[in-house]
Amino acid sequence: VQRDLAQMQAMVEQVLVYLRDGVERRDMVRVDVAALVQTLCNEFSDTGSDVTYDGDGHAVVLGHLGSLQRAFSNLIDNAVRYGARARVHLRQQAENVVIDIADDGPGIGEDMRMQVLEPFVRGDAARGMDEQTGFGLGLPIAKAILSSHGGALDMLAGTPAGLLVRIILPLAH
Repeated sequence: VQRDLAQMQAMVEQVLVYLRDGVERRDMVRVDVAALVQTLCNEFSDTGSDVTYDGDGHAVVLGHLGSLQRAFSNLIDNAVRYGARARVHLRQQAENVVIDIADDGPGIGEDMRMQVLEPFVRGDAARGMDEQTGFGLGLPIAKAILSSHGGALDMLAGTPAGLLVRIILPLAH
């Protein structure tokens, strides 16, 4: 019963975040997204996950630290959950910062990539999803948060296999 209640509470909290479109009601501040992503990668590594970070030392965006942390944590968690390892690469490109999160798992078929960005869609069997892995809100929440920051999230086929999630956020001036 306790586990079921905790699971229901987690689902309600995730639904509320999604319904708010990932938008915090505070003013945006300067966030060093490179430092944030590198810290998250280190935290995942410290808990035994095979996660590496490669990229620029600093990339500042305007945003909400907590929301961005939730989005990147969701995406890195998915990469390590469905692949044996995650590789995170960050680079500045013109007026944007581009963050690639690649896993070496089975990937998501092209026909499902747009669908898994919708709430409660939990992917295909190839990604090993079952009722214990989540509610199908991690990707929609991440997408909503990134969109609220003027960014975009795209899912591509990994090379040679897996999934590559590409995030583009505008740099702060």
